Formats: sequence, C-alpha cells, structure tokens
Amino acid sequence: MTDIFSSDISEAVNVKNLLENAGIRVFLVNEHMSSIEPGLVAASGFDAATLRIDDADVAKASAVIDQYRNGF
Repeated sequence: MTDIFSSDISEAVNVKNLLENAGIRVFLVNEHMSSIEPGLVAASGFDAATLRIDDADVAKASAVIDQYRNGF
C-alpha cells in the first residue's frame, strides 16, 4: 500500500472520488480525526486525511492527481 495524497478531509474526499471513477481502489486514512479537529489538520501534516492505494495503481493514480492539480 502506498500513501498517494494528503490534505484536509474535503479535498481528500474529492480526490478519492476522482480516483475511484478512474477504477482505482482507495482507502481513506485518518478520516475521523480530520473531521473532529480540522484546526489541527494541515495538508500533508499532522492528522491530515490521507489516501492510500495499492502499489500497482501508483502510476495511474499519479496521473489522475496531476490532472486534478493542473485543473484538467
């Protein structure tokens, strides 16, 4: 398993949906803590919501996330 994306809960859920629509199985880690204490959660930092995927899907997921970050 590989951690592919970390952010606040709302952005992590958006990216999770994009990855799932691309056929990638995604696990959302730390979902509850980032909802309970959003003031303590920093993107890629302490208690961030993190997306975890199978190692075999890293290249495909990276392409989806790059498109998301570039606004495509």
